[in-house]
Order: sequence, then structure tokens, then C-alpha cells
Amino acid sequence: MRTYEEVKKAVLAKGYKFYVGHLNINLIFERTSNVYTNEFTDLLHIVYQENKENKIISLNCTTKPGLYGGHAVMNPKNINGVTGVACIVPGQYLSSHSLIDNPKELSFYNYPFNYPFLGQIKALKMWRDFDKDNQIDKVQEQSSVSGINFHIMSQKELDGTKVNNWSEGCFGCSKTNFNIAMSLLQKGAKIYGPKFTITLMETNDFK
Repeated sequence: MRTYEEVKKAVLAKGYKFYVGHLNINLIFERTSNVYTNEFTDLLHIVYQENKENKIISLNCTTKPGLYGGHAVMNPKNINGVTGVACIVPGQYLSSHSLIDNPKELSFYNYPFNYPFLGQIKALKMWRDFDKDNQIDKVQEQSSVSGINFHIMSQKELDGTKVNNWSEGCFGCSKTNFNIAMSLLQKGAKIYGPKFTITLMETNDFK
């Protein structure tokens, strides 16, 4: 399991920002492989301070799209003339997402969620993978705002074990893990505002 200092050191070594202060939350996603596993085999490290105490919570998640279903890895769609499922390029995306507390009041977002989540508000770099070989292909690259959010990836009553087309490039996890993360994000948003930075790293970055 990663420690607070280990994650902080790795983030700073990449030249990225690392936030300090009471409930000033770092969302560090760790991609553990370039294989589309269709499972929650990546990690989300929520790294923060609370009452001057360093804390870290690590949760299973996915940073990659699922394999099956509409517009998943095995059924890519055409976006702006490029066919392929979205897979976010590792990097730090400053204030790229905003906490949407009440999606029903924000119909212009056209998001299907009826619970608080993080919605993309700035462009992210992504690969558009089209060859269905179960590996991330780092060829076709786009930079766009295309609804790459952080949300629950399961049915309401289940936690689920397969990603499938719950992700077409979004970050996400089971309902249980998502609720743990969202509880902290809502506390942080009350102090620093609704915008959050997404940092996506790879396991090799921690060595």
C-alpha cells in the first residue's frame, strides 16, 4: 500500500503540483498496467491533510475503458472523425473537473447521473484506441472536453466487478468506493471550491 510520503515524492518528482492544507485534496489515479482488464485493477489515492495529520486512502478503480457493450473497447465509436475508445493520457490536469452536486439542476451538461459526481470542465489528452487488442495503443491522440467524468460504475443496488461500458474512458469505481471518495471531495469543496485537479500516473512513476 502506498504511503502519503511515497505518493507526494512521486508527484513532485514529475514536476506536478501537490496540495497541502486541511482537506486540500490530491486525487492521484495510478494506472497499474496498459491492459484493458475490464476490472477495477487501477488505484485511486486520495492524499490529504486533516487537522495537520497526513492521510491517504487508496481505493480500487479504473482509469481505462471497459471491454464490452456499446462504445467500449470492442465496439469503438467515431468521435470528431476518429474511431476509437477514449483512454486518458497520464499527466496532471489542473482544475479539470468540477463537483456537480445536483445534476438535475444542470440539464445543459446532459449528464445521466442523479447523484453528485466530478464532471469534466477542461480538455484532457486522450488516446483513441481502435484495434481491439486489449492493450492501450498510444497512437491517435486528441485533446478535448468529451465527458470524461469520475462516477459510479455499477448498478445502484450492486457494486459490480466488471467495468464493461460503464466506462468509455471515464474514471470510476464501485458504488462503495465512490461514496468514500465523494464524502471527502464534498468536505474539501466547502473550503476550496468545487474544482479539482486530476493526476494520472503509472505504477512505474512510484519506483
